[in-house]
Order: sequence, then C-alpha cells, then structure tokens
Amino acid sequence: MQQPDLEFVDSYVASVQDEQPADSLDRWVNERLAQDFMRNAAATLRAGTLVMVLTIFLLYGHVNTVGLAVWALAYTLTMAYRRHTIRAFKAMMDLRLITGADADISGFFRKHGWSWPASACIFALPIVLFHEMASHANEYLYLMILVGMGATGAALMAANLKCQRDFSHALSFTSAAGFVVNWLKQWPAFPSRESMIFILLIVLFWVLILYLGKHLNYLQRSSYSAQFGNEQLIRSLRQQTQAATEAVQTKNNLLASAAHDLRQPVHALAFYADWLRNEPQLADSVIPKILAATDSVNTLFNSLFDFARIEAGAIPVNLDEVDIAALIEEMAVQFAPAAHAKGLVLRTYPVQATVYSDGVLLRRITSNLLANAIRYTEKGGVTLSAQVEGGKLMLEIIDSGLGISPEHLPHVFKEFYRAPTHEGTADSFGLGLAIVQRLCRALGHVVTLHSVLGQGTRCRLEIQLSRHSKQSSTSAPMPLLA
Repeated sequence: MQQPDLEFVDSYVASVQDEQPADSLDRWVNERLAQDFMRNAAATLRAGTLVMVLTIFLLYGHVNTVGLAVWALAYTLTMAYRRHTIRAFKAMMDLRLITGADADISGFFRKHGWSWPASACIFALPIVLFHEMASHANEYLYLMILVGMGATGAALMAANLKCQRDFSHALSFTSAAGFVVNWLKQWPAFPSRESMIFILLIVLFWVLILYLGKHLNYLQRSSYSAQFGNEQLIRSLRQQTQAATEAVQTKNNLLASAAHDLRQPVHALAFYADWLRNEPQLADSVIPKILAATDSVNTLFNSLFDFARIEAGAIPVNLDEVDIAALIEEMAVQFAPAAHAKGLVLRTYPVQATVYSDGVLLRRITSNLLANAIRYTEKGGVTLSAQVEGGKLMLEIIDSGLGISPEHLPHVFKEFYRAPTHEGTADSFGLGLAIVQRLCRALGHVVTLHSVLGQGTRCRLEIQLSRHSKQSSTSAPMPLLA
C-alpha cells in the first residue's frame, strides 16, 4: 500500500473542511481506493500479455487456428482498452491536482467499468470454444492458468468492489458456459464425472473469490479510514501547536511593547517627582504633568487588562436586541463635545432598526472607533451612519482625517501596531483596534477598514438584524469626507 501523502491529505482536508465529516471521509477513501485499483490494473497488463502467449502455446495445433487468432485479437483489443483507461484515469487525476476540483470517480467507472467483466469473458472464452478439443494435459494447464490469474485479478481488483464482483461473475459464468456447451453437444448423453467435478470447482471458485474481494475491500477501506483519521489528528495537532507558538509569540510581543510604552511615562513621572522635590515652588506647573503621565500609565494598564480579559474569554457576552437609533443618539451626545473642541463636525444618520448584539460591548466598540476617528482628524468632520442591507445592518464611522497608507492597512488590527510614519500616533498604545476586532469576533460581527491616505478612513461594522427589526432605513451610504 502506498505511504501516506501528508501534503495531499492536508490540501484535501482543507478543501472539504466545511463539509460533513462523513462525506469528506468517503470521498477521500474512495479516491485512494480508485488510485490503488488503477495502479493494480497497470501492473496486470504484462501478466495479461503473458497469459495470452501461454494460451496460444497450449492450444495451437489442437484447435481451429482462425478461432484462436480471433480470440487473440479480441484479447489484445481488451488489453489496449485497459491501457487507454489507465491513461484516462491518470489524466483525470492530474486535472484534479491542477484545478482543485473533486474527481468524478463514480462517473469514471460508470463509463469504463464494463471493460473488466468484458475482459473476464474473453479471458475465459477458450473453455467455451475449445473444451475437450485439446489434450487433457493442455486443458488442465489452461484451467490452472485461468484459476490462478482469475484469483489474482479478483484480489487486485478488491479496491473497487463492484468491478471485482462483475469480473468474478463474468469469469465464473463464462467458464461454466464451456462445460454447458459441451453437454449440449453430447445431449442426450449424461455429463461425464469430470465435467461435473469441474462445474462444482467453478462454483466453489466463484464463491471464494467473491468472499476474498469483499474481505480485502473491507480491510483496505478500514485502513484508509484509519489513515484519514490519523492525518486529520496530525493536522489538528500541527495547527494547535502553531497556534500555541503564535500565542506565546503574541504575548511576548505584548509584554515587550507594553514595557516599551510604559518606559516613557514612568521615566517622566520620576523626572517630574525629582523636579518637584528639588523645586517645590513649581508645583503648579509640575503637578499637571504628573497627572498626565499617571493618566497615560492608567490608560495603558486598563487597555492591557481589557485585552487580556478578551483574549482569555473572560468578558461575558449577553446577546439581545439593541436599538441602533438610541445607540447613535447616545454616541452623538457623548462625543459631540470632543469633536467641537477640535473644531470638527459630528454628523449622525440613524436608522430605525434593532440588531442582535450585546448593547454594552457594541457601545464600547463604537466608542473606540469614534474616539480614534476624532483623535486622527484635524479638519472636516466625523460621520456615524447606519443602513440596512440584505437583512444586516451596516454601522459606519467615517472621518476626513489623515488616512492610512495601503502598506499599513493589513496590520492595523494587530496589538500595539502603530504606523511608523503616521502623524498623531505618538500618544496611542495601538490596542484600540485590536480590542475592537476581538470584541467583534466574540459578538459574531464583521469589522472592515477602508482608508485613503490624506482623505480619510471608513470603518464598517456588519451586524445581524434581530427578527423583530422594522428595518426602516433613513440613511444612505456615505462617501469619505473631503
């Protein structure tokens, strides 16, 4: 049996991972059994040629030469078609590797499966045509060849139980037909004892090769099923190991980034404290700086604690109906002063709809996105809009800020990531969008970000509408603000 092909198993399991496990298993096992079947078919081509030569050698001079030549021609054509079938199967499997589509194994054998019982008929046909015409020794040798090759062929074809059974039936019935034809020629004389024994042996042979094929097919299928399960387990363990390694690396990066971000405000606190100790008369100017540094440290610690709780799944999620119009109104009241203080216009476009989410966490996500939008916008404004599309609500936060360059967009949801050349990120810890993405993942929402450098950023939340939502939209898609 061929050794396990890990790359093949990985690619196949990945391509069917969304399907039912039983379907995945059956398709994979059937494909491997078909490959075994065709490999064995290729291996029997030379043996079949040898059998033809031996049969001609045993029967030549004892039977009709023309009949023997016709039989040899039919046998040769059968072997040629077998070779064509093997090439067609190889071409189909090569195409499957190129396109990634499933190979139509059952369709292939519906088209070409007839050739195996046909070859069995032709293989056993000399008994029908030449029984008791050659010497008993030569006929006996031919019968031994027939039994040996028939049993070997039936065993090699066990990977495809239908073809094996059709082959066995055709071989046994054709062999028995030779004796029946001879009886009819001798009618009304009673069949000889040797003929009766041969018939019984053919029946026994037929039962044995059917049992052998069924048993071998069961063993091969069980072996491949176990291999499939083992490879799935190995692949799962490999993925879990990789995930654990990435998690450790992420936490190491988290600690390193946190230590880096803490260094500046802690050093500032030490500097201001020393300054205040040496020059207490400057308390009025130093104390606000100490408070600002302390607030920066507290903000970072709070963000770290929130991030750690989200990663550990320690934040409870209470899904319920959330009124989007009320949420947008609440956000407008909360962030209007901050926008006004920077000279920005905060626009809202509500929608009368309810979504299935956690109200507290959804407000937190929206707050983080609005705070980011206002922080990185110096002129123009920020828009908070909602619209209903195909049974889902699209909640968008659009700003006319600095925007993000294309090379940084794939990384903005990573923890502690800040664009190195992005103005206005010096006071950011790079955890806001990472927290937003993880909260959206916990709620089953989809968050996407689109940005044009120098023009602004659009962040979109895709949220499932609740069953009782009226879905009465009063908003329209908004362009990036100029």
